[in-house]
Amino acid sequence: MFVFFIKKKKMSQKVKLVTSEGEVVEVDVNVASKSVLIKGMIDDSGVEEEIPLPNVKKAVLDKIVQFCTYTM
Repeated sequence: MFVFFIKKKKMSQKVKLVTSEGEVVEVDVNVASKSVLIKGMIDDSGVEEEIPLPNVKKAVLDKIVQFCTYTM
């Protein structure tokens, strides 16, 4: 008898980050948690709530997310 194990791809959780322009960016929790500030906010409020980043523009956030994804 053969037993096959199917490795399920873990659904990664997303967190919604709100930029200073009011745009919402969905980011993987593992990527966003590379920021100590955002990790603390996720620990406090969870991933269900949007996390406001009033001093961060979308273009800057996109570059930060790109860098954090690259370094994973």
